Amino acid sequence: MTSPVPIVLVAATLAAAGFSTAAPAADLGTPVPMAGMYSYIADAALFRDCASGERYPVSFEADNIALESGYLAVVPEAGAEVLVRIEGRIEERPAMEGDSVEVSVIPDRFIGAYPDRDCDSM
Repeated sequence: MTSPVPIVLVAATLAAAGFSTAAPAADLGTPVPMAGMYSYIADAALFRDCASGERYPVSFEADNIALESGYLAVVPEAGAEVLVRIEGRIEERPAMEGDSVEVSVIPDRFIGAYPDRDCDSM
């Protein structure tokens, strides 16, 4: 059986170099560090995950008020995408319209908003 040490070393090296080692979006329900491009307009918030490229609506719960406030404090123009870092999870929530559910980002903790950066600059 091989040792897990090489994987740990690779993950630590990637993290030290500034690359995201967050769990992929498929790990539903587990709070993880996340970075993504966030936008907010007309009471609709979207999060484009830097790790997967997937786009999700943002649920208005947990630390969403801090996320929205942090975004609004730095956004250069209404609706523009801004890089944000959060601790969050991806879970099903009721859709804004209709009786269906949709997979959404739940921002458990807002970490920061970075208007001069994007996913490619991480």
